[in-house]
Amino acid sequence: MEYCFSPLLILLIIVILSNCEATCNQIVPSNGNPSIETRVSIGECVAFQCTLNHTAQWKLNGADISNDAHYNINTTSGTLTIQEVRSNDTGSYTCGSGSISLLIVKIPVIIVTGQYTNLTVGSSVGIKCTTMPSIPNSVIQWDPPSSSDNNELIINPVMLSHNNNTFTCVVSSDLVSMSLTESITISVLDTSVSSVTVQSLSSYVIGDNVSIVCTISLTNAIGPDVSSLVVNWFKNNEMITDNIINGSSSTFNSILTLKLVSLTDAGVYTCNASINGSDTILSDSKLLCIEVPFNQDNDSFKDLPLGYNATIECVNLSSLNGIAIKSINWTDLDGSIISNNNTLILPNVVPSLNNTQYTCTAEMDTNPVTCLPDSRTITINTKKTYVTSNIIPVQLPLLINSLLFIECFIILNAPVGPGIQPNVTWYHDITDVTHNSSLTRNNDSVFTSILTINSIQVSDAGVYHCSAGIDSNVTTNNINVCVTVNETLPSVTEELSLGQYYSIDCITGPVPTGVSVSWLLTNGSIYSDNNTLMIPSILPSHNNTQYNCRIMIKNNPSGCSIQSQVITLRVKTTYVNLVTITPSSILSFINSTVVLTCTISLNTGIGPDTSFISHYWYQYRTDISNRSTQLMINGDTKSLVTTLNITSVQFSDAGVYQCRASIDGNDTVISNTTYVCVEVPVINISFDADLRLGDVREYDCTLGHNYRQSEVVVAWHDYTSNRAFINPLILTVDQSINNTVYICTLLIIQNPINCPFQQVNVSVTVKGIASK
Repeated sequence: MEYCFSPLLILLIIVILSNCEATCNQIVPSNGNPSIETRVSIGECVAFQCTLNHTAQWKLNGADISNDAHYNINTTSGTLTIQEVRSNDTGSYTCGSGSISLLIVKIPVIIVTGQYTNLTVGSSVGIKCTTMPSIPNSVIQWDPPSSSDNNELIINPVMLSHNNNTFTCVVSSDLVSMSLTESITISVLDTSVSSVTVQSLSSYVIGDNVSIVCTISLTNAIGPDVSSLVVNWFKNNEMITDNIINGSSSTFNSILTLKLVSLTDAGVYTCNASINGSDTILSDSKLLCIEVPFNQDNDSFKDLPLGYNATIECVNLSSLNGIAIKSINWTDLDGSIISNNNTLILPNVVPSLNNTQYTCTAEMDTNPVTCLPDSRTITINTKKTYVTSNIIPVQLPLLINSLLFIECFIILNAPVGPGIQPNVTWYHDITDVTHNSSLTRNNDSVFTSILTINSIQVSDAGVYHCSAGIDSNVTTNNINVCVTVNETLPSVTEELSLGQYYSIDCITGPVPTGVSVSWLLTNGSIYSDNNTLMIPSILPSHNNTQYNCRIMIKNNPSGCSIQSQVITLRVKTTYVNLVTITPSSILSFINSTVVLTCTISLNTGIGPDTSFISHYWYQYRTDISNRSTQLMINGDTKSLVTTLNITSVQFSDAGVYQCRASIDGNDTVISNTTYVCVEVPVINISFDADLRLGDVREYDCTLGHNYRQSEVVVAWHDYTSNRAFINPLILTVDQSINNTVYICTLLIIQNPINCPFQQVNVSVTVKGIASK
């Protein structure tokens, strides 16, 4: 648009400080410009000065402006004053012809201050709405309206439901042709419950105060106002209103308190949490189980006497107030059910029950079905009962095959009932022989166990142990059982004959197995390890000799005495009456055999052994006993014979022979002698007749044996004249020798003096000569 200004029109905007004009923010003077552009804001005061030679007529956009309260035209100065510029005051103002002043009104802008995005649930926000520039006397309101100052939108508390809500700030004023508006959209942090956890609950006893804590976690923090957090508690789906919420930020605890709980408080407790406006509702449930009111009477299972019955109550029924028990049972350690009743009955209290545990498991009707049954384990304590002593009377040694009763008196420290008795074990050494025993109750604290042994044998000897106890702790006593055998030995034997075989048994009959018998000499040395005392030959030394029969029972304990018997031997008095030798003398040719027999006569019979009789052969003083035969009994046991055999008799065998005899231990020696005379072979011619005269005859007395003169002396002589001749005798036959007897005499030098000389006679006759 083009404007044409009259050069005569001078637009002058002069600030006139009158009552009206003084308040104007803008004074637009006429400065001679053909066009003036002035910008003002709504509500401001603006004054336009116009210098004319006549009355001013103001026009707006060619339309006359009336002088009124809004447009004040000073008739004197011609100044147009707009006290409060309105939005429709914008346009071209002219004063007079050709004078134009352009007024452009600045439209105010709504300014919203304060946070309205990403708001936290539960927080408080204030959002202010103003205009820039401000509009005097304008009315500012929020739509939807807010219960606060008109220009401030207050949301307290912020709720999730505020999210995406639009609020419009409306500014209305007479100065604007139409209301100004500015809309904002609230955004709230998406907040919901991320988790709900009810703490685990234990079982509670009647009368406890219980606080159940529900922990709620949120996806974002809220507050300080937490009213948007909605927490509800339910018991068995029935709402409970009494709970306390505490916490801050994004984690909260809701606490439900139950005071003095009873059985009826048992149930499923559910914590339900959500944020108002959120579709997310989370919950968690936990069981509140009320423990079974178990019986607390501990005396019912403590120090229980043995052998009696006992009853133990599981539940204190009086505390149930009529509430039923759903189930109840008693179990042992293996889990085996031993009773389905409230009362556990122990029909017989035994030591093995000590420290035994029983568990009572019960369920209440009021507890939820998912509550585990309550259990109470009790430990049975039995009265400590033990054997204070057991007494076994001393037993005397017993003969084999006897009947034996061993008594063991058992004394307890405390009485026991009929359901129990001591455990008694009998041992023979280490062998259990309890099966041979019996047990008798004398009274409730004294018992007698009797071990019976029928027909006791050697194998039954030994140490017997009586072990008695109520439990594993036992008291043991011992007794030695000694077995003996019959003693049948005489103290003294009948008179025994020397040389006889003698035997006697220590034990009559077969020796029992396990029995050993020894015969001992008086010096303690062992003579024999047999039952039978065997003496091959009774000797003189045996007289009054004692033998000790020692009987050892293999199984007898060391404390048993050794059984022994002593027997004394008696021997007949025996001596040598006479010793004779046959022959009393003997002539024996050399190289012949001579047998000398010595007969020893005794006063009494002996035998068959003769070794105790000492006999000797002597030739002169030389002992030649080794050449004799053994002494033998000669039929009658009182007569003994020994022979001396001389074979191939030599000159040295000639002599006086003596046989001596004595009995061992007796110094008396009886003897006798005989003579052995040795002869040599001689000429065997008694008569030599019809010798012829002139013949020479030789007579060798010793048959040609040239004996040494130290052995044999040989001489011839005639019987008539006693003339001596040497050997050999050599004769020349003549008449003088007719009918002559020649005698050869031989002297054996070794022969005893009382041996006769050996002689040979030879009678000769000469043929043809008559006898004298």
